[in-house]
Amino acid sequence: MPPNPKKQPGALRALSMPPRYLAILTVTLLVALFGTAMFELQNQKHEIQHIMHEEASVLLQALSLGAENAIVGYNEIKNSVAERLLDNIRLIDRLDAQRPLTSGELAAIAAQNALFRINIFDRNGRKLAFSHAPEHTGLQPKFSPADFLRPILDGEVDSLVIGFKPSRFLDETRFAVAVRRSRGGAIVANVDAAELLQLRRKLGVGRLIQTLGRNITGIRYIVWQDTSAILSATENVTEMDAIQDDPFLLQALAQDSVVSRLTTFNGGKIFEVVRPFTFQGEIVGLLRVGLVTDHIDAALARLRRRFIMLTALLFVGGLVLFNLFIARQNEAILAKAYQREQAFSSKVLENMGDAVVALDGSGNVTLLNRTAEKLFGLSSQEATGQTASQILTP
Repeated sequence: MPPNPKKQPGALRALSMPPRYLAILTVTLLVALFGTAMFELQNQKHEIQHIMHEEASVLLQALSLGAENAIVGYNEIKNSVAERLLDNIRLIDRLDAQRPLTSGELAAIAAQNALFRINIFDRNGRKLAFSHAPEHTGLQPKFSPADFLRPILDGEVDSLVIGFKPSRFLDETRFAVAVRRSRGGAIVANVDAAELLQLRRKLGVGRLIQTLGRNITGIRYIVWQDTSAILSATENVTEMDAIQDDPFLLQALAQDSVVSRLTTFNGGKIFEVVRPFTFQGEIVGLLRVGLVTDHIDAALARLRRRFIMLTALLFVGGLVLFNLFIARQNEAILAKAYQREQAFSSKVLENMGDAVVALDGSGNVTLLNRTAEKLFGLSSQEATGQTASQILTP
């Protein structure tokens, strides 16, 4: 007789489910597996990005503090140079107040105090005396000294740090200061700015950015940028998107917050972290650092391989389950056919007028029809399992 369905194991009961339910179960498992893999993929990606964001934020904080200290240090040196120049020309003004100094005397003072130029101007900005011989004959001046001296000539200030300015005739840069002349007009002194500019390159933000970019692995670029231009960057940066053209950068500048994103640089994918650069309480641009995404790519590749393996295993398991299902269905069909055949044979045997005794391979009785039961005086149930000789013995 076929096994009782109520006593079948759970696996067999599952295999005996209707095909529609089994298909739904398989699809549900596949969707659950896919959803789990995608969740893990995104979670791993976000964790790595969070770690990179925090590491880059620390780097940008250190860079910002270092840059601010470098700017403060450089400004102190520049202010010291300006004060020295102002002290020199105040002394020159005291000497000039006693009697007007000549160009020869100014030349001697400039040589003794390592000054590049000393010029004395009248109230209209005309040069009265100078520490150097005229050497620009035939050259067209780029500007008038009065353009820089106007606040002193108009009596608005007593001293003025002009700072860096281009040479009037040459492609050079000077660092100049001026004081109001006691006799009227102005006294101006300047030094060659080449050393100061070289010092700014050594101590400034640019030097720090170049050093960090070369010495820290995993950094693709570092950029200091304001709304007008790139102020400083690592050597591999030639151009970047303008702040006003990038909503992401505008957001970082407006919110004064550290933000990050996945973007591209020179055709490759990078993870960029952006932080406003603040100096003395004012935002003076953005610091941007681009990090390589090897960690993210490696983690995503591992998760993709795992997902492919799990999908393959589920596919193979589905095939096995499908084959078992087909086998179980075939078994159930054969069992039902056997039951129908057995029921039909039993009815035929039961209604035969001749006595029928069925034996198995060992000679044991398996069936007596009604005529045989009357003949031997035994029921089919009592005779089942006995040998033929036992039931034939009177």
